[in-house]
Amino acid sequence: MSSTTDAQSQGQKKLVLSNVSLSYGNVKVLDDVSLSVDQQETHAIVGPNGAGKTSLFGVMSGTVSPSAGSKVVHDGKDISNASPYTRTKQGLVRSYQISSVFPGLTAVENVAVAVRAAAGMSGGLSPLNADVRAGGASRQILERVGLGHSAFLKADELAHGDLRLLEIAVCLGADPDTLLLDEPTAGMSAGETSEVVALISGLRDEGMTIVIVEHDMDLIFAIADRVTVLDRGRVILTGTPTEVGASEEVQRVYLGTADDAAATPSEVNNV
Repeated sequence: MSSTTDAQSQGQKKLVLSNVSLSYGNVKVLDDVSLSVDQQETHAIVGPNGAGKTSLFGVMSGTVSPSAGSKVVHDGKDISNASPYTRTKQGLVRSYQISSVFPGLTAVENVAVAVRAAAGMSGGLSPLNADVRAGGASRQILERVGLGHSAFLKADELAHGDLRLLEIAVCLGADPDTLLLDEPTAGMSAGETSEVVALISGLRDEGMTIVIVEHDMDLIFAIADRVTVLDRGRVILTGTPTEVGASEEVQRVYLGTADDAAATPSEVNNV
């Protein structure tokens, strides 16, 4: 999907959130959050546990309804009241902290389900037949994420790292132009994480806009163009990784102190 015209007309802003608030009873989870994501940007959302990161992702993807007055705009279109399905059809696609693939289907079948839905194919068509009809798109996507060798293994037979890659492959099958990745490297080894870093960087270079929540600050510092830091549901800073690492306020949030020296990625690794 390449719906960029509206975003370009708004100064390359691909995703804009304005005055987003969310409460559960008397607990305010998000408090007047505003941020923007540029076209073809990798934008990280970080913060301590309970900062509201996953809730903010829910607002972006439409699985969580924020308070009145909150606004979400994607590609210049107000999607504040749009369903998750509608947002996905418009190119805004989200992964989850816990893999949400079909465990009894093979890797290629899982991706083919997303490819079929994105292409508007008949609901009665089997996933594999849908993949053939789509020119083998699912297998091409699996090759793209490094899972071509596992195409015909069932999802519940995959190792944890490969399962996380399958989750990304399913997202790509939905033909996104904006990809929301919720802790894509959780539980991965250092080698597997490096593969995901290379994949995300490649997707960005190909024109995709990526918003990522991730605990691994070394990864964030390696791939993010900008970083938004949340604390107790509020934005305390949006800036480059270097600016975030040097921020006394960010050091206070993560370390309980504000030293003269800038924090290193590892020092603020408890996101």
